[in-house]
Amino acid sequence: MKKEEIKKIIDEKKVVSFDIFDTLLFRNLYQPTDVFRIMEKEISSEYGIEGFSELRINCEVNSRKEENKYETTLDEIYELMTAKLGKNVEAIKKREVETELEFVVANPFMKEIFDYAISENKKVLLISDMYLSSDAIKKLLKKAGYKSVPVYVSCEQHAGKGSMELYETVRKKEKLDKSSWVHIGDNKQSDYEKAKEYGIEAIWYENIRMKDSLPAPKTLEASIIRGIQNNILYNGNEVKYWEKFGILYASPIYYGFTNWLYLLTKDKDNMFFLARDGYVIKKVYDEFCLKEKVNIKTKYLYGSRRTFQLPALLHKNKDELMNFLVVLPDDYDVKLTLADVFKEFGLDSKKYDEKLRIFGFQSEKDIITKENYCKVKGLLKCIYDDIEKVLKRREKMALEYLKQEGWYEFDKPNIMDVGWGGSLQEALRILTKKNIMGYYFGTIPTNKVDIMSNSLGYVFDEAQPRERYEEVFNWPMMYEFIFSAPHGTTVGFRSVNGKIKPVLDDDECYAEIVNEMQESALAVIKKYMQYMGYLKNISMEDSILNYSEMIKGHDFEDLVEFSKLTNNVLYMDSKNSYVNEYKEEYIFNHYESFLTKIHKALWRDAYLVEGIKTKAQWAEYMDRLENFLKQKNVPPVEKRNYLIEGIRHPKRVARFIKRKITGR
Repeated sequence: MKKEEIKKIIDEKKVVSFDIFDTLLFRNLYQPTDVFRIMEKEISSEYGIEGFSELRINCEVNSRKEENKYETTLDEIYELMTAKLGKNVEAIKKREVETELEFVVANPFMKEIFDYAISENKKVLLISDMYLSSDAIKKLLKKAGYKSVPVYVSCEQHAGKGSMELYETVRKKEKLDKSSWVHIGDNKQSDYEKAKEYGIEAIWYENIRMKDSLPAPKTLEASIIRGIQNNILYNGNEVKYWEKFGILYASPIYYGFTNWLYLLTKDKDNMFFLARDGYVIKKVYDEFCLKEKVNIKTKYLYGSRRTFQLPALLHKNKDELMNFLVVLPDDYDVKLTLADVFKEFGLDSKKYDEKLRIFGFQSEKDIITKENYCKVKGLLKCIYDDIEKVLKRREKMALEYLKQEGWYEFDKPNIMDVGWGGSLQEALRILTKKNIMGYYFGTIPTNKVDIMSNSLGYVFDEAQPRERYEEVFNWPMMYEFIFSAPHGTTVGFRSVNGKIKPVLDDDECYAEIVNEMQESALAVIKKYMQYMGYLKNISMEDSILNYSEMIKGHDFEDLVEFSKLTNNVLYMDSKNSYVNEYKEEYIFNHYESFLTKIHKALWRDAYLVEGIKTKAQWAEYMDRLENFLKQKNVPPVEKRNYLIEGIRHPKRVARFIKRKITGR
């Protein structure tokens, strides 16, 4: 129910009662019982008690059985624990309340409703089925910012909402009229159905965990992060798509990667974050340093393959430069023209009309292909002197910029980049003659020995472990998107009033989206950082889990949003789409070529179908596709994607399906 609808109902009533836990109060944990798991390590080390969480849960269950009543008390639970352990556990009981205080927060949606009821002079009451005392609960409410109102707890009243006895107890003590009373809570049976059966109006506030469709977190670190995420995303307040994306998918990656990076480099004297991949990570890293009061010089370094890697190739042989320029992007559906190459160096293509004809080209609009690859290299070698002049100017400006930014102040600069082969690290080493240490989201094997011995990868290092490498590197552009910046590529440098400034490509079509995604991620990361002590061991698997599920899941809403985005695959202005649209007729009649095409999208193997505008229509299409695959004797497609059990790489999946359809 929307906020304004709830307020209208409150307007008509004199009394408003609220459930407390999962209604007014949230815990920054996925499950309430994770409070006990949080305590477990400390209890083990300080008191020598193993398996505290399971013991605590069992004592609560047994306490209810022994007393044969609806609700037990915290005192009774710990009395039973004392009897089982043969030692006094009063200090542990106190620690449980302290842990609840540490993780409890207000539900912002219900806080507004609560405050509205107070402001309208309604009689506000709190009613909870709970083992904590009303005094303990009042402390939690105060910490969360709630005004003091009467609190009725089942363990003190010896009555519960499920039997309707607690409602009757409250009615008698407060002398209430049922017709003027509305109750709000998250338990559909005790807060809604039983309240209505008792004769009062009720509003069911859906428990936020019911709205979470991702797999349940397995670790405590993931529980804290998912708890915080769910409390923001599903409380009832509207969250825009890219804000949700930043909170749910980007923030765990940013936090996990930065935590790893920070722990490895906090004792260093410098950390350079390379544009554009390092834009948001520098912000998170600086928050870590601020929180931990660590003094390290951090710098966001503008640059790109265009400004560093190409000039560095001047120090290699001419063939290596040609091979870099004349690249054949087989993995993505990108068409490069000779004009793209000329534009890269700011060269006037008309100046080379005669040379174009000599090498058999019609015009600068000719596309670079496997067939004309050698001719293109020959053409570029003919105009190499002009290219060399451009690169020397770029090298001079790049070196001046690096000096200005403090690069030469350090014996061994440390850099952060997303990955994968360390080409920018090598370029900076060649240009500046500095020994550099590189920290990456992931690294792949390279023939550059200096890079391999001076680099580390977070999610995978030199493509190991293999399973994690395949999990991420099947969709490299989706992960590169996460590390975008809200500004264009650095296309060069220029001197302005004695200061070297980056020249940025202004053709950045989704700066607003990146800003929205990253600002929401940064805001939630600050909430994670309240629990840094618990999150120091967050795993790589936990950091990428949500995003990995989203990428493989191909949810219709995600596909629609990503279909609006394009990106540069290469160093030139070669735009490609994350998600393309196809006619259903084409898909069914040309399934083999369709698989090849969708594999070349930036979100590999993701696509939309022309004319399908809603989730319901998408579901109907997927049913038709499944029937089509069954007719072709292709195994059912699990989770609506093209991953077949035992076959991890999308190209091998495509070949597998091709064999099933064509018999070849």
